[in-house]
Amino acid sequence: EKEGGSAVAVTADVTRSEDVRALVRRTVEHFGSLDVAVNNAGVFRGGAPVADLPEEDWRTLLDINVTGVFLALRAEIARMRE
Repeated sequence: EKEGGSAVAVTADVTRSEDVRALVRRTVEHFGSLDVAVNNAGVFRGGAPVADLPEEDWRTLLDINVTGVFLALRAEIARMRE
């Protein structure tokens, strides 16, 4: 804020569509509009070769890194179309 910027912190689980919609809603409440989308939430379950990676870790990675981006874009595009 001292440098002329503004930010808002919102806690959300990007794998839950209702959380993502609330995140977009809170962002618009704070800034007044939504003009761009930058979806950079992600996890890395590194250290294990794919052959040794537990399926649960793989599903978590996909849920956050892929489904989370899908859910966010869907909510953001819906808001931008309003």
